[in-house]
Amino acid sequence: MTTIGWAIAMGLAGLSDAPDSHRSPDTAWQHTLDHTPFRFANEEASILFSLGQYTGDPEVHMVYHPRKGRRSLELRFVRDDKVILVLAGHTYSAFRTDRNILYFAHFWPSSTGCELAAYDLVTGQQLWRTKLKGIDGAMHSAYFNRVTVELGDGAVFVQGHETFGDYTEVVDKKSGKVLAHRVYRRDRGGSDETK
Repeated sequence: MTTIGWAIAMGLAGLSDAPDSHRSPDTAWQHTLDHTPFRFANEEASILFSLGQYTGDPEVHMVYHPRKGRRSLELRFVRDDKVILVLAGHTYSAFRTDRNILYFAHFWPSSTGCELAAYDLVTGQQLWRTKLKGIDGAMHSAYFNRVTVELGDGAVFVQGHETFGDYTEVVDKKSGKVLAHRVYRRDRGGSDETK
């Protein structure tokens, strides 16, 4: 189990014994995040780690275009020599698959923010795309942004470790709706533990 999976599982274990189990799913997820520490594993924030976790049916081909600058890496999902889906990536791309559904974090390592999208790896169609709340911030020339993605029971967990702060978001697998969000560290004058 990855770092975020362990942290959320521990939070959920504590939640299952809570007397107020009548919470709505959104409230329960937020309660869990509010009682779960932030643990970010840098080794899980890479395209090689994501490929090692990949369980989809199509092959993944990485194509490097040296003249395209930061958008130089393409991920092509290929079945029977037919390209089903092409996504722009980089060495820190993060994604997971579940039953030929790809959950892909769209972000750039030197810019703030992240969008999470779900793709059908049978048809190549985008099912949904959600802009995460993440950390408020402006573009910066020396910005650092890393993301990890983990799958859980009906949800996708995204952790962001950025120059301006750290956050975790829980997103519904089917709809892309943000179920919970927590900022653990904010480095631009905001308070720690901001929700």
